[in-house]
This record gives sequence, structure tokens and C-alpha cells, in this order.
Amino acid sequence: MREFLRPLFEFPEQASASQFRNNYLELCERLGLLHWYGRQSEWLSERQKEHNFRAYNRFVKVFERSIWSLNLLYGQQPIKRRRLLESLQRALLTATYNLTEWPELGVQILPRLEILALDFDVLFIGGLVDGDFPRASVKDIFFNDRLRMELGLTASEELLDQDRFLFYQLLESQAKTVFLTFPQFQDEEALVPSSFLADLKDIAVIDEQTPQDGDPLFENRKKLWSDFGQHVRFITQSGHKEEALGRLRLLQALLQGSEGRLAHLLDQIRISLDRNMGLQFSAYEGNLTNFPEITTLLQQKFGRQTWSVSRLETYAQCPMKFFLQNVLKVEPPVEIEEELTPQERGMVVHRILFRFFTELKNRGQQRQAPLFKDLLQKIAVEELAKLPYQGLFWEIEKRRFLGYGQINGILPAFLETEEERMKKMPFIPQYFELSFGFSGDFPADPNSISTPVTLQNEAGQLRLQGRIDRVDVDENGHAVIIDYKTGQVGNNLIQEVLSGKMLQIPLYLSVLPEILPETEPVFGGLYSLKDPAKIKLTPVLA
Repeated sequence: MREFLRPLFEFPEQASASQFRNNYLELCERLGLLHWYGRQSEWLSERQKEHNFRAYNRFVKVFERSIWSLNLLYGQQPIKRRRLLESLQRALLTATYNLTEWPELGVQILPRLEILALDFDVLFIGGLVDGDFPRASVKDIFFNDRLRMELGLTASEELLDQDRFLFYQLLESQAKTVFLTFPQFQDEEALVPSSFLADLKDIAVIDEQTPQDGDPLFENRKKLWSDFGQHVRFITQSGHKEEALGRLRLLQALLQGSEGRLAHLLDQIRISLDRNMGLQFSAYEGNLTNFPEITTLLQQKFGRQTWSVSRLETYAQCPMKFFLQNVLKVEPPVEIEEELTPQERGMVVHRILFRFFTELKNRGQQRQAPLFKDLLQKIAVEELAKLPYQGLFWEIEKRRFLGYGQINGILPAFLETEEERMKKMPFIPQYFELSFGFSGDFPADPNSISTPVTLQNEAGQLRLQGRIDRVDVDENGHAVIIDYKTGQVGNNLIQEVLSGKMLQIPLYLSVLPEILPETEPVFGGLYSLKDPAKIKLTPVLA
């Protein structure tokens, strides 16, 4: 044992930092500590071996850095062994190492302390805002600093010292280049840069870069693509062409083979503009007439298909959605709703109004509908009670339908609107949930027909099924088609009809004479029933 420990006792008491390093490495070599990791250790797992090696590797780096610091401070001047041990102990107290090896390539985002465990070429230190780094020093209202130190707690003054030391260690890291960044604003609040930045400017030469507003050099590639698209979109306006060309040059410099991507992007922009402006009905809007093989296949498969109006509108608005939903039969995942869904809201309104007007028709009192507020409320309460909801939010939803106190509800406001409408339009509610092609499990008007209605012109024929919410008729047989809407009603209904995206009212006006030959449709409109304050009948087609 004495012979084994002899090298420890022969370790010099005083020497220069370089001599201490050589003596220490010689001692480790004599004791067999430099190549310990090559020995067989079957009792350790591969993970444990990896941890031990990383800890040893980190210790060697910390030791070399400590020797370098002492050489910088004392040169070849002898220092005591105790001074070396104190310096090494302080460095090891803050040293960390990663249990898993990080890939050499790529960007690693780490907390400030964990950065010290890695070797890297470029280091970005962000968030240098006063109050965050260094941290704000807040006095303890219960314990003074002396008592906090006795309790083993960090004194308020020590926070600044800790952050200073960490900042120094980050600057002394292995990085060849260090970028220090700070945000100027948080929302609309101006932020104060860290005091460390001002201190660093006083003692070191730094390259300060301040990005200008809209400077593309400080944007990522995704933002460059977005800005390029925005400027191309408004390229006819002054200045946008130059901005688009500037973004284009940057994209070409950053991306290899960007010409093909840019050409594809321009095609997408052109297609989107054509679609939004309604310039042409192309294959991207679902026009497949230029693809005879596809149209032949579709005619064979769907030639005798009966179509609902809603499916045709889906095709007009988004052919891809129609393809996924009706051809591939892809269904969205079922979600459990805690509140009334838009579909349920629409169904319950239709059921309430169907029962209400059917009861009035049986009494022969459709003209006096505004006088039967209590009947409408009674029917609504019964229908709402059938839904599987309860709790505070359900009570709020019911009051939205029924009203409460001085607050008007959807249904009372509907009767008030009906009263004003009947004064201006001599049409009486006569048919309700008038269906054709199917009846389903929803109550339907007795005048409904079970066979689909066929529309035909020189291009071919179309078999339709659907349900008309309400038909009002005057004494001359003129009919008004009304469709209830509990969702959002667009602002430009005429444009939607002309563009072929809203088919419901035009098609219902066309098929009504097939169902009720004695009527002549003259008007079609949407009844908005979403907001009690905005209930109105909006004309769509006349």
C-alpha cells in the first residue's frame, strides 16, 4: 500500500501550472487512470459505460481549461498545490455533461447551464433582457441576506454574482463565434437590454448589428416565401415588383434548384387568382370535361346517381373535399361535443318550426303566427328537452333560443320578424319540410314525394333529392321558397349564386313545379336565425 501511495506523497507542494499539469498526467499514467475505460467491465451496462466515459471526458476538459486559466494568470510563476485544487474544485462544481451524445450537425437549443457541457463552433445567447439575465434582485421581506446564507439559501446579491459568472463561462466557451441577441419589444412594451451587454462593450471590441424594419437578412426562409407571395399578389401596385424581385434573389441564393419551386409557386398563384376572380371554370375547380377517360368512368359509376343539393355545393366549393368525402368515403374522426353542435342547432330549429307551422296550418291560422308565441315556446321547450345536455352552458344556450326577461331570444325575434314580413309580403306559410327523393327519419310535409326529381338540358340530366324548409304561397299560386340558416350567411349571396357555389335556392326554384304543379315559384331567400338581433329574410333569387 505504501508503495502504491508513494506517487501521491511525491506530488510537488509548489510548482507552475504547466509543471502541475505534467506531474498530474504522469501520476495518472503511473496509477493506470488514463486508459481505465479500455478495461473489461462486464458488470456495467453499455449505458453505464457511456455515462462513465462522458464524465471522464468532461473532467479532462475542465482540468485543461483550469490549467489554461492559471497559466494566463500566473505564467511560469510557482503556485501552491492548494491553489490548483481550489481552482479545479470551483470549476468542477459548475461543470456538467450530457448523458447522451448530441449529433455534431444541426442546431441545439439548450438552457444556459447545459450549454457548458457541449463543444460547438457557433453559440447564440438569446433573451439578454434586464430582469431576466441578469435576474432581478428582490429583497426577502422575511429574512435578511445573512440569515438566508445561514439557512443555505441564495442571498439577493448572490444572484447577480451567479449570473455574472455564468455569462463569463459562456463567453469563455469553446465557440469560435458568439452571437448575443435581445428582443426590443414584448408586444407593445419596450424592453431594456441586459446590463451585461453595456459592460461587455466597455472592455471588448464587438461587431454590433441592428436589423432594420423589413430587412430580409433577418428573416427565415418560410417568411421569405410568404413575403414573395404577398408581393406577387399585389404586383400591379407601386413598389411590390421591386420587393418581389428582392425576395426572389435571396431565395435563389439560399435554395438549390429553386427555379422549379418558383415556377410551381407561380402556377399556384395563377390558379388561386383565377379561382377567386371566377375567370374560368378549370380542372382545379372540378371541371373534368377535358379528361374523357375520367368523365367516361364517372358517367359509368355515377350516371344514375341521385344527388343531394348539399353534395353538389360541396363539389362546387371544394372538389377535393367532395372526392375525399363522397368517392373515397373518408370520414372525419368522431369528436365528443360537450355543447350543442352546429348540426344539432340546425336540426332542432327545423324541428321546432316544422311542428309550429304544421300546428298552425291544422288550425288554419298561419297568418296569425306572431300571436302564438306561447305555442312556439312550448314546442321549443319540448324539443330542447330531448337533447342530452345539461349544466350552466346548456341553460345559456336554451336562453339564447327562448330569451330571458328583457333579453330577446332567437324564436321570439323570429316571430317579430315574421309579423313585419307579412305586412309587406302577402304570402302565407303553406308547406314545411317539403322533401323529394327521400324522407328519412325527419318529419316531412304530406305533399312530399319519394321519387327524385330529374332536371334535363342539352348537356344531360341530373337526378336530385332534397328538402325545402318552407314554401309560402299567395292567393294566385305564386310561391316563395325559404331556407332556414342557423349558421353564417355570406355577404355576397348574388355572387355565390352566379359563381355556382350556392345551388340550393336556384335548384329548389327549378324543382318546385315538379312537386307542386299548381305553384309558380317567384322568389327564393335565406332566413338567418343565428343572432336574435340580426334575424332577417335575405333575398337570393327572384
